[in-house]
Amino acid sequence: MQGQLDISSLKKAALETVRIFAAKGWTEATSTNVSFRNPKNSQTFYISLSGKQKGEMTEADLCEVGPVDISHFCDKSIAGKPSYETPLHQLIYTTYSQAYCICHTHSVMGTVLSNLE
Repeated sequence: MQGQLDISSLKKAALETVRIFAAKGWTEATSTNVSFRNPKNSQTFYISLSGKQKGEMTEADLCEVGPVDISHFCDKSIAGKPSYETPLHQLIYTTYSQAYCICHTHSVMGTVLSNLE
């Protein structure tokens, strides 16, 4: 997969996925996170910014973050910071070299089910 798609195409695909999640009611406001590995540098990845309404995101709302220290390279003109759950995404990308994309939600049903004993 690496090198086959440009970053803009991957951003558009990630945004379309988030819009589908929102349309199906799987994401509440800002609760979903999406990321994808940078095809030009596998040590970095793009992740959704914290606090953004997921159904209204634009390409500018996906920020490139660096390895290990999770320093970010977001466009400084954009208000926002990478998702609070960036370290979780970093762990998955570091542990699983075949992981290229991560989409996770905090849907109401998923949250309720995870709290059942």
